[in-house]
Amino acid sequence: MKFATQVRTYRQERGWSQEALAQQLFLTRQTISKWEQGDATPDLETLVRLATLFNVSLDRLVLGQATAPGSDATADRTQRPTPGPENTNRRPTSLTPKTGQTAYDWLEDNWYLGLVLVLWIYVFFH
Repeated sequence: MKFATQVRTYRQERGWSQEALAQQLFLTRQTISKWEQGDATPDLETLVRLATLFNVSLDRLVLGQATAPGSDATADRTQRPTPGPENTNRRPTSLTPKTGQTAYDWLEDNWYLGLVLVLWIYVFFH
């Protein structure tokens, strides 16, 4: 039940409605409502996206604590070091555009999704 409380708290702290949070995650308002009532939980990818949106660690989001028991990891993402140049060529982990990112930049980073779509259309119609 801790997760349900955490999602509601972080959402309300930011002044977001369930609908606003759902739109950012490309989900329905009903899905957010089920999470907050404790009737459902998101998959791991969605949990990571939620933690990123709320700027908290997964431990804090899921368990309501700064770190897992016995762990020396830092509590918040803001305390982590900025990735160096060696990490700049990684494929993005989120399918949602970053703040200030243009659609062209997002498509350039996620070109493989267009390829998958074209292949799917080709297979489906032939």
